Amino acid sequence: MVTYKLYYFEKIGARAEIARLLFAYANLPYEEIDLTMEELKARKDEFPFGQLPVLEVDGKKLAQSLSIARYLAKTIGGLSGNNDFESAQIDMWADWIEDIYRAITAPKLFRLVCFGEAEKHPEIVEALKPFLDRTEKQLAKNYGHLAGNTFSWADIAVADLWARLRNTYPCLLDSYHNIEKFIDTVYELDGIKEYVQKRVLLHGQ
Repeated sequence: MVTYKLYYFEKIGARAEIARLLFAYANLPYEEIDLTMEELKARKDEFPFGQLPVLEVDGKKLAQSLSIARYLAKTIGGLSGNNDFESAQIDMWADWIEDIYRAITAPKLFRLVCFGEAEKHPEIVEALKPFLDRTEKQLAKNYGHLAGNTFSWADIAVADLWARLRNTYPCLLDSYHNIEKFIDTVYELDGIKEYVQKRVLLHGQ
């Protein structure tokens, strides 16, 4: 039996959350290893790039959140498209998450995001608007999925990102009904539903 260990910072979702959701969806057991920043500094040489998250598979370590997610999606099966082009489209939508992160951590917005002042500053929501518009349009055009005609790991990743941003900015999705429905659909999936309910109870998000 394969042994999985997921290394990340204690009580933080962020970059490790896609992996956790995939584990939950597949009901795949794993060990979560929480590190502090000080512990990471002391153990940096153990990890491929000296940063987290890292997935350990039978003693071998894999870094980068989206690389980890792709690996898990292929391991689980059925989440990476029906052909090579669909797989590439799924990767495209998942990789787009990095653009969203960059938009909200740009220097002029970083302090607002980090110090919880975003609700007073509509420029945060304005920065996200192009990404919301494209997601909404794609879901309407593609019958509720981001790529291909089947559920994929990119659906899990993007739905959860928008859901947690909505928790931070409650009015964010008021005009985006397709995204709201998309989140609800993903969060109702067996395994994910139970995990998210537990997450909300523990961390409020």
